[in-house]
Amino acid sequence: MHQITPPDADDDTPAISRQVARAQRRQARSLYHRGWQLTQIAAELGVKYGTLAAWKSRDAWDEDAPIAVVEDRLEARLATLLDKDPFTEGDMKRVDFMMRQLERAARIRKFDKTGREGDLNPKIEKRNNEEAKAKRADKRKNFLSREQWQALLDDFHDWCFEYQAEWWEQRHQRVRKIRKSRQIGATVYFSRESVAKVAEGILATLDGEKDAAPRNQIFLSASQRQANKFRREIVKWVRRVTGVELKGNPIMLDLSFPAEMDEDGEPQALPAMDAVGFYPLSTNSATAQGESG
Repeated sequence: MHQITPPDADDDTPAISRQVARAQRRQARSLYHRGWQLTQIAAELGVKYGTLAAWKSRDAWDEDAPIAVVEDRLEARLATLLDKDPFTEGDMKRVDFMMRQLERAARIRKFDKTGREGDLNPKIEKRNNEEAKAKRADKRKNFLSREQWQALLDDFHDWCFEYQAEWWEQRHQRVRKIRKSRQIGATVYFSRESVAKVAEGILATLDGEKDAAPRNQIFLSASQRQANKFRREIVKWVRRVTGVELKGNPIMLDLSFPAEMDEDGEPQALPAMDAVGFYPLSTNSATAQGESG
């Protein structure tokens, strides 16, 4: 049976705490990276050569990345400055400078792992965060994000009655003759269908489909006042679903989408699209000339 012997109360030899041992180990590594030999470090710190050799092997000092060496030097210098008395205004400026260098070193480490430029450059990171994207989108006239176009398309399909869903199935027909009664929501439907068709084309183009680009949407009515009913329905619906207020007459959409990050974190340019608008026109197709869609 093993018996634990308590330390001698008369022993004046100070015990080395784990914290002190850790500090010695770090200081030894710092001196090694400054070019000191292990024998010199042993003499300086009062640590056995064999202990230093074990630390060097176990912690792989020779494999430390340059950024780790820089961080170590910065932290050592910071500790010295923070313990200085008196602590001057110049010392405060030096501490602030070195803290910023440590922050930069942390960004470099993160960039080495992710490869994203935003991790290296705080300005790019700020420019690409969701809040900044939302602010830029708010400043752009008649611009909707990919997510907002998808929300409109989803809301349209959720809203349609069965007979309206059948109208949607025939949306690619150049001529559709619809026999209907009054007050069945045709004006509202075709207002929303025009937006849904544009949304469908935009989303397909952004996903890389060819020949799927959206086209102008033209509304022909007996009078300009009646034609503008389509515009009012479009503006009201888009505002309710996305919060975006479409402006202008005709309503010209901003289809310049910002680059998106791919799986590797690299910016990927999205396909360019021609301008698309919603045109409420009066009279008939023979006299309301100049637009195609």
